[in-house]
Formats: sequence, structure tokens, C-alpha cells
Amino acid sequence: MSQLKTLLLIVDPQNDFCDPKGALFVPGADHDIFRLSNMIEKHRDKIAHIELTLDSHHWVHIAHPFFWINEKNEEPKPFTQIRLEDVEGDTAKWRARFPKYRDYAINYIKKLNQEQRYTLTIWPPHCIMGTWGHNICYPLVEVLRHYEETFNTIHYTLKGSNPLTEHYSAIKAEIVHTGDASTDVNKDLLEHISNYDSVIIAGEALSHCVANTMKDIIKYLGKGVCSKFIILEDASSNIPGFENYKEQFLNEMKHLNVRMAKTTDCF
Repeated sequence: MSQLKTLLLIVDPQNDFCDPKGALFVPGADHDIFRLSNMIEKHRDKIAHIELTLDSHHWVHIAHPFFWINEKNEEPKPFTQIRLEDVEGDTAKWRARFPKYRDYAINYIKKLNQEQRYTLTIWPPHCIMGTWGHNICYPLVEVLRHYEETFNTIHYTLKGSNPLTEHYSAIKAEIVHTGDASTDVNKDLLEHISNYDSVIIAGEALSHCVANTMKDIIKYLGKGVCSKFIILEDASSNIPGFENYKEQFLNEMKHLNVRMAKTTDCF
């Protein structure tokens, strides 16, 4: 009997998330990466292919402080949540810094509500392209080099470079931006995923990018793929304050028969 083809999908294993010095460090992510790295080194002959996503932002971004100001020209502090009532009307608390984006910003938040996406959260500027924070963290970067030296392949997907929409999911931005295909459904990545018998997923953060990536995969490939997925529960951590996102996601996945495993027992 032929061996099952296993794909490893690693979501955003970058310094800004996984290193304690990172701009948006996810507590526990440094340990996640060490466990994941050890698993890859031990079982790399069982991993047919690696898909790796990279959060890739500009400094000026709709989910970064600089994009917004109040009547005192103050920026929102990181982790501020901006809702529709904060941007509409004469008493609006926040407005886009650049006048040409003010109507867009209001409509963006309306669309988030209409499509039942996450409330707009202002994050510390992170994963800025060209910076240390955007790089893959250690020791994973070394382990990936070892993996490629055996002539195995790694495919990289960049997401988040459009400054006018968040892009948690590796499959699709929170709100598709007209004229920018990179924000729309990533059909190539979906096709890669569909070609494997087993898909192991890990990365940061469980509450946001991992959760939304998994939900979109199921949305576009159908619930039939759920049984071939394994979420590594010891290689993905949660952003503090968003525990309800994590719990809702994990409960939904368990209901769909997505398997939970640890790096020590996923093979």
C-alpha cells in the first residue's frame, strides 16, 4: 500500500509573532516553533511538501495606528477595536488620517459587519516587508533549509500587502479589494491543498490567521476535506484577549471531525 501524501501548512511563522522581541509576539509561539521544528527534522521524510504563508504589511495599513486619527490628531493605541459607531456621524471618534480614504474606511467597517468578519482591531505595526519582523523565525528557518537540501519543496504565499484590507486567512482577505486579485480567493493554494491525502496545519496565531485560513479552506473545498486535516495544538498559540475566538474555532473544528494532535503524535 502506498504511503499517504502529507502536506504541512505553516501559517505566518515570523519573528514579529514568534520571537519575544517581536512587535506582535504571541505568548507561547517561541515554544511552538521549537516543537514544530523538532517535528519537521524528525519526520521530514514523511512530509511530501510544505506550504508556508507570510504576513506581509506596509507601515501605513488600515489595521495599524498611523492610518487613523481622532479630533486631537491622536492615533489609536494598539489593540483598540474600531466599530461602526466609532467612525460614523458628526461625533465620530476616529477617522482616516488621509481624507481620500475617509468614506472608504467607513464602508470597510460596514462590510466587515455585513460579512460577519472580525471587528477591526488596530495592531502594533508588524511583519513590515523588508524588516527583521517579516523574516521566518529561528530555528525554523534553519530546519526549512535542511528540508530543501533533500530536494523537497517549499511554496511561499505572501498575504496582507494591500494596505486597505486585513488578510488573516491565507485564502482570502477580510474584504476583497476591487482590482487587486491578491485579496481574492487564492485558488492555487486551494488546489495545492486538495492534492494531498493528509494536511497538518500549525502557525500563528490560532485565534486569527490559523482559524480564518482553516475556515476558508472548508468554505471553498467543502466539509469533505475536514477528515484529512490535523491541527497541531502544541504548535499554535492564541493572542491574549481573543480566547473566545480560539474556543469558538476549536469547537467548530471538533464538530466537523478535524483531528487535534501534538507534534509528538501527528504521524
